[in-house]
Amino acid sequence: MTHLHINCSDFRAEIGNLLDGEVDPQFRAQLEAHLAECKACTIIYDSVRKTLRILADTNTFELSATELKSGTESIMARIRGLKEKE
Repeated sequence: MTHLHINCSDFRAEIGNLLDGEVDPQFRAQLEAHLAECKACTIIYDSVRKTLRILADTNTFELSATELKSGTESIMARIRGLKEKE
């Protein structure tokens, strides 16, 4: 197995796939290793995960899996854009 160093940018690019369970087990382990070391990405990951859970639990509206993924991608694009401005 090749060990790649996952940086914050790499992690943010894959957070939607991680949340959707759409990463292979080896890559998932690398993403989780990054989370274990990076407080900033942990906060982002937890915030997005909790937001999605709250939206799903409120039952105020229905979103298809495609719409939910699109929303997650939009949120992550905004986060990446804010990070680039720093």
